[in-house]
Amino acid sequence: MIYSTKPVEDVPEDRYGFGNIAENISRSILTLPQEASNVVGIEGAWGSGKTSLLNLILRNLALNKDAHTHVLHISPWLSGGSPVEALFLPVATVIQQEMEKRYPPKGFKKLWRKYLLSPEAQKVIEYAQDTSSRVLPLVQYIGQFSSIINWIAGGIKVFSDSRLAVDQKTTTKLRAEIAGQLVNLDLKFIVVMDDLDRLEPSQVAEVFRLVRAVADLPRFTHILCYDRQIITHAVEHALNIEDGSRYLQKIIQLSFKLPRPEAFDLRNEFRQRAEALYQQINNQPPDSGMVRDLVAVTDTYGAALSTPREIHQAINSLIFIYPGMRDFVYFPDLCLLQLIRVTNPALYDWTEHYLTERSVIEAGQGMLSDGEKADFREGLIRCMKTFRASNADSFLTLADWIPGISGHNDEYLNLFEPVSEDFRHIQTTGKRLSSLTHWRYYFAFSSPQNVLPPEFFRQLFEQAGVSEKQQQLSELLLSKINSVGSLSGTWFEHILSRLTPGLIRERNFEECAGLVHFFFDHTDEVSTRFSIRNPWFSLREMAINEVVRHLLKHMQDIDETRTITLMEKLIVTGASPFWIADFMRDLIWEHGLAQNTVPSPSDALFSRDITERLRDRFAERMNQPELQQQLLLRKSLLGYLYAWRDMSSGETVKQWVREVTTTDEGLVNLLIRLQTSVFSSHRGAYRRIARDQVSPFFDDWPAVEEKLKVMLSGNELTPEQEALKTALENDD
Repeated sequence: MIYSTKPVEDVPEDRYGFGNIAENISRSILTLPQEASNVVGIEGAWGSGKTSLLNLILRNLALNKDAHTHVLHISPWLSGGSPVEALFLPVATVIQQEMEKRYPPKGFKKLWRKYLLSPEAQKVIEYAQDTSSRVLPLVQYIGQFSSIINWIAGGIKVFSDSRLAVDQKTTTKLRAEIAGQLVNLDLKFIVVMDDLDRLEPSQVAEVFRLVRAVADLPRFTHILCYDRQIITHAVEHALNIEDGSRYLQKIIQLSFKLPRPEAFDLRNEFRQRAEALYQQINNQPPDSGMVRDLVAVTDTYGAALSTPREIHQAINSLIFIYPGMRDFVYFPDLCLLQLIRVTNPALYDWTEHYLTERSVIEAGQGMLSDGEKADFREGLIRCMKTFRASNADSFLTLADWIPGISGHNDEYLNLFEPVSEDFRHIQTTGKRLSSLTHWRYYFAFSSPQNVLPPEFFRQLFEQAGVSEKQQQLSELLLSKINSVGSLSGTWFEHILSRLTPGLIRERNFEECAGLVHFFFDHTDEVSTRFSIRNPWFSLREMAINEVVRHLLKHMQDIDETRTITLMEKLIVTGASPFWIADFMRDLIWEHGLAQNTVPSPSDALFSRDITERLRDRFAERMNQPELQQQLLLRKSLLGYLYAWRDMSSGETVKQWVREVTTTDEGLVNLLIRLQTSVFSSHRGAYRRIARDQVSPFFDDWPAVEEKLKVMLSGNELTPEQEALKTALENDD
């Protein structure tokens, strides 16, 4: 449910310690001297909890005041009427009630008492008329506020008008008489006025004129709630004065600035509510890694929260957005954006613009001019200066969440920096804000779920579950590569984004196995088709590995033995050995089988024993001449060679390299396929030979370079040789 921004009404709702403050303030108010009017100001920024504190003060006053003290709660912003009317008419009614209680009318007066005001109450009305900027008929006053005197419209208006005209007194005399009445009747009034900072400047001026008008009346205590900065400007504008602050000092004798809630309390409440929302939507608590990231987000960017209302705004945005987006975003990243949107809107807008331009650059579809990059840089510097918290204003801290940022200060700040393919893969797998595949979801606030109807996916899975329809399934999915989808680029990419764990969990073993078959047989073809569309395409940026993991995980939950048997078959017979190599490399890295650091073994898809068994079977396939003969038919081989090394041995790979580089043509053909794509905001997209990555596969790399210099020094080079020469020069 959406959290209401409704103010606190009672102590159990209080999260920020306002209860004790309200108790102390109300006690002080009840002990103020009554010889003259008292004016107390409660100051606080918009959304800081002034009304909540006021409600708790009113509650304490109601519990502790005596029978002669009357609390009048006036909200000029809600009522829209004159504050003069709102104050004096209830006062007149209280005096009328008190007079009738002490001196019950008799005879003719008893008969007509519902039509007649007592002289004491009439004096208050006269004073109100004299004080107000406009004179209203008596019937309009009492008809609005008095529940005791039931006026009859018509003739009474003439009576009241003429009566007041005959008995007019000077303001000073009326004030003195009313003061005497209040003392004689032992009446005290506490007048509470809230939301003054929501009024128009002219209305603010009217309120303060009213307070000044009763300044000499005893037994009145005014409690005014406002944002001092807003009220000061309003007074200066309405009264045409230079120093609104000094004007307030003349009227408000006692002012209390609402203490700002502890930053830790605000951060902690946001995090607790965010975790509760995640558990409510997903029916499970966030895992340890997500909790760690959520703590990092709230400790850094939650420190900018300054009022409870900002928490409500951020959490309500999450409540509205997250349920429909949970399969497409990483929750801590979404929390980060909502915190920034509330506390630093300019940075939120900058982030969306930056990621939009970055996606174009990373896809190799465009570049930025130096002037455009300078504008982005200056914009970020301006945005970061608004943060008060030291960690939040750090470019390096922001770089943990938004990619391509480097530099520890303004002078060294760089944007649109290139990232590694491994980084892209990790971000895509995690559905992170920095993922080229997922970043749009964070700002669109609507996934493309309504683009392809649920019926399409129902039919897709049903088709996948029938082995005789595998060919139809393949034709359908491959055809989606050449179709233009919405938001994600192609319909194929859109379908991948929709194959979420939530959708997969609804399907049976055979249906999931059919889709796994498709990926093991056709992902190499998928890669080829996308490369034709975009020469800079990288398969690891797609979510295929992630989708296959979700499918296999669900299949294991249904039948682990059948799943492992199927995997042992597919790694040997699957028609996409180059993608299988990439997928298998991910599996062995999960257990540190490539002499790598293990990220989290508990997240591994298969056990260590099963993974070793699968590795050995696929290594046998990689070592077969039939597959080795296909290698030079691929356009990119560097990732495959590393996977082959990790699953077989480095010496096996080096032996193959020796064999294919015995001729000059073979050496050039191999190196052309060992180029790496780089995306830079300065140069755009280009290719290079990364010597540190390529050299381990050669016995004597310096000798290879010398040989290449001679081979590529001629003037009659093929386009591929020219490209290789440039790539060697680009090793930066």
